[in-house]
Amino acid sequence: MTNDTLSAVAGHIFWFLRSLAFCHLSFVICHSSLGGCVPTATPDPAASATAQTEMKAFEPFLREPLCEQIAVKYQLAADYAAVGNVDKTIELAQEVARAEQGFDFPLDGAFKLLGNCPDFLRIADDVHVVYPPVHHSVPAFTFDDRMLIPEGLAYDERTQSFLMGSLNEKRIVRYTQDGLQKEFVPAGRDGLAEVLGIRMDPTDGSVWVASGEDAHRAALFHFSPTGQFLRKYAPPKTKSDHLFNDLVVCRDGDVFLTDSLAHQVYKLSRGQSKLIPIQTPRRLFYPNGIALSVDDKTVFIADAFGLLILDRHDSSVQPLQSGPRMTLSGFDGLYTWKECLVGVQNSMGSPRVVVVRLDSARTKALELKVLEYRTEYTQLPTTGAVVGDSFYYITNSQIDHYQRGKVLHAETLAPIVVAKVELQ
Repeated sequence: MTNDTLSAVAGHIFWFLRSLAFCHLSFVICHSSLGGCVPTATPDPAASATAQTEMKAFEPFLREPLCEQIAVKYQLAADYAAVGNVDKTIELAQEVARAEQGFDFPLDGAFKLLGNCPDFLRIADDVHVVYPPVHHSVPAFTFDDRMLIPEGLAYDERTQSFLMGSLNEKRIVRYTQDGLQKEFVPAGRDGLAEVLGIRMDPTDGSVWVASGEDAHRAALFHFSPTGQFLRKYAPPKTKSDHLFNDLVVCRDGDVFLTDSLAHQVYKLSRGQSKLIPIQTPRRLFYPNGIALSVDDKTVFIADAFGLLILDRHDSSVQPLQSGPRMTLSGFDGLYTWKECLVGVQNSMGSPRVVVVRLDSARTKALELKVLEYRTEYTQLPTTGAVVGDSFYYITNSQIDHYQRGKVLHAETLAPIVVAKVELQ
């Protein structure tokens, strides 16, 4: 996954460093002593409890052949780090690094407790040599509201403007082509809760919104092109918690929606009122990003451990095969451009923006190109929108400041920057 703008000389240097890095990494894997390291601090009890719960949930996926095993092991490594199990963390990190699929180990997140462990630091440093920063984006526009905590972004072709949703303020704002910021749906109106995915209806310009973070407030909202409330759709009555996360709208009126906490994808058929669960060949874990092919025939569903493809003709679902040395796991925002997927991967270490070229049958990923990685434009990206041959995306959602419905350390928040990167 090299930067195709590198010169031939720089390319040779890059691959030479890559070879050295993994020769060194192999030495670390074979000869490192796992003992002797202690976490830099006592594991946080709440984080440790959450990690232990996750580990129990992840274990069955190690026996699931239709998901990416390295993605499962990466998440397990992060959880073992959170509980302070250094030896197990290093064991899994070595295996993940050896697979060369793009995962890395930033020390400002789940792995920060291992900041004084030489064995772990060598693995993290070597991976960063293999996968250096990639920078192609430029700033597009800025939202001055620092308390917005945005998650969803959509482009309205009819008005050539962007819609952005707020988790914290529970509203939707419009950014016009002349740089004005206008209210689209005011805070909390019509029962609107945390705003996540936003998609335009291609037939009439109306707006569909995934909203809410629990069973009482989770709903799929439908607004007119001017922001007037039309209808909302509740989740099925089950014992599961709900987080309506993202959606796509087909030209025939069908809507497909991810529910991250229920580990489910739903279909809302045109003219119907009930969300119907989609049957998948393997269990899902935290389905998130979802995309629709340009011809409306295929729905791409992302979860923590890979991508699945739904054929709208016969409703069959199968995994999208990943190519060598790539991961298709952890997409937050996911979109299509020509015969490619474009998306934001933010659960594989340092977030990145990528474009994935598919085969003609849309069953296998042939090439993954990194567009932005380890730069100021990937502080905490979430979602975006494809506009022509460009991808606009939220670079610094600051979603890590939003916990249990409250904003933490508001004094450190910054304006929200939307960046633009060319796909050609």
